[in-house]
Amino acid sequence: MKQLLMFLILITVFTAGVLAQNVGIGINSPEAKLDVRGPVLFRGSNVNFYFSPFSKPAVEFYFGRGATGAKPSGVTEADLAFNWGGPGSGFRHYISTRHDVNQYSPGNAIDFYINNAFDQYGSLAPDTGNIRMLSITANGVKIPGGNTLEFGEGSSGKSPETGRIGYKVFSADALDFVGAGTDSTDRKLKFWNEGGASFTGNVGIGMNHPNAPLQFNNSLVSRKIVLWDMKNNDHNYLGFGVNGGMLRYQVGVVDDSHVFFAGVNDSTSAELMRITGRGKLGLGTSSPGAKGLTSSRFEIADENGSNSDMQMRVAGPGYAVINLIKSTGSLNTPTAVEPGQFTGIFQSGYYADSTFRTSASISFASGSAAGNGKASGKMIFTTTDTSANRGTNVFVMNEFGNLGIGTSNPAAKLHVAGNLKIDSTYTLEFGAGLSKEENAGKIGYSVFTPNALDIVGGGHVQLSRKIKFWAEGGAEFIGNVTVNGNLDVVSIQPEVVINPILSNSWVNYGSGYADAGYWKDKEGVVHLQGLIKSGITSTGTLLFQLPVGYRPSGGRLIFTADNAGVQGRVDVLADGQVLLMTATSNAFLNLTGITFRSN
Repeated sequence: MKQLLMFLILITVFTAGVLAQNVGIGINSPEAKLDVRGPVLFRGSNVNFYFSPFSKPAVEFYFGRGATGAKPSGVTEADLAFNWGGPGSGFRHYISTRHDVNQYSPGNAIDFYINNAFDQYGSLAPDTGNIRMLSITANGVKIPGGNTLEFGEGSSGKSPETGRIGYKVFSADALDFVGAGTDSTDRKLKFWNEGGASFTGNVGIGMNHPNAPLQFNNSLVSRKIVLWDMKNNDHNYLGFGVNGGMLRYQVGVVDDSHVFFAGVNDSTSAELMRITGRGKLGLGTSSPGAKGLTSSRFEIADENGSNSDMQMRVAGPGYAVINLIKSTGSLNTPTAVEPGQFTGIFQSGYYADSTFRTSASISFASGSAAGNGKASGKMIFTTTDTSANRGTNVFVMNEFGNLGIGTSNPAAKLHVAGNLKIDSTYTLEFGAGLSKEENAGKIGYSVFTPNALDIVGGGHVQLSRKIKFWAEGGAEFIGNVTVNGNLDVVSIQPEVVINPILSNSWVNYGSGYADAGYWKDKEGVVHLQGLIKSGITSTGTLLFQLPVGYRPSGGRLIFTADNAGVQGRVDVLADGQVLLMTATSNAFLNLTGITFRSN
């Protein structure tokens, strides 16, 4: 080695004046300042080479193979190799195979620094104050501290923080991935993971520290999760949102539906419930309202034709309630419902000749009176679809508790417009609940006498039972009359005035004036009397209803007086209705003087 160095020094001395000439070793025509053809052997524990045009070396190679210069064991033959520090540490270029940068042992690392000062030249020790940016170890590549790995550096339009990965760089306790983009409003990350992606722990979207496997931030937005986007707005999409006090289930258009399914087998699911975009709810049907009443909002169906039931069950002391509510105006600003308006209907129906037909129904209507803090109403039962005229085949209970069969305006607790039948030997009993003889007040066929209609008078004991006939116009008996006992003929009694039940808030005037009443003289003429007040004055208001035997054969127009001193109009109809047609005031209304011949 000393001879070679001496040789180089001599060459340098003797050729210092000929700077432009090349020096060749092993070649007569050198092509560079120093052209060596053949192997060069360096021996020694420390061999340093410095190549630099500056006062401090810019490139430094250190070789330390040992004093003998023998190739250490474990060093693979290579096309080009720089070895330092021990076997296997250095740089190697293998012929047509690979390039390696190696460290002496797996426990050591290859570090990359940014120099802050040049104060260790001539040595392999790093300059003091250098910043370690990257380490390659047997356990992988390490980026220390707050350093980041940046992709896309120098790309046009790239925001400085985008494309970076770093530990606690932008967050206090997280590994940050910053997507690509031009600013902080459009940064994007795309994962190509056709085989799937797995996350251990909770995932937060738009928030830190999620408390559930998947958690969104607490912002109130209509589009929280979009499963199918249509027009990039808050309404035309399929998904979920959160608004004030509600979880929003969204379909894009009114022809879409919310549908719930249950798996039947590995190839089939059964539809359980559907809410259409037009607000119709179906259980067991995929097209609620499409069959039967097409305007229906809620439908329970079984397409197989078996049971189709709705059941309400409440455990404990409560009870099941179905409310049918009529609201005019709007739901937010309702207005009063007029008397007589329908408030709800239970309608049955069936198919005849492939055509859906409505049949029996139960209808609910608002009443004209109120009591006990609740609005009154009436129930109407129909056996046929008589929506045009529900007064034909009906069973009615009105707001006054009157029950009507065959009439829509019952004037008594039981008002039957039609024939009444009692089967077999069952009886009709009057005075039930009073202190009387057991059979007193009963009427029945063959109850006590075979093949006879038995009419049992009233009384406390059998021997005192009585029947009184009020027959001012006379009584006729076809056939023989058998009297078992005394028959008394008494003088003609004066007519008895019957007081009707007034309707629609009309009451007797009082103050010594006669109450409303009616009676019939022996000529069959019906007389009305009395003074009433305070009722409803709408045209056609029912004052009261006369029973059979006290009705005219046809409608009558009767004029009377009210307190305004003008003529009012009262009509008495063939069905016994006494109607107020015109009146200027309800301070009082005079009925005395209204007469007509009964039918």
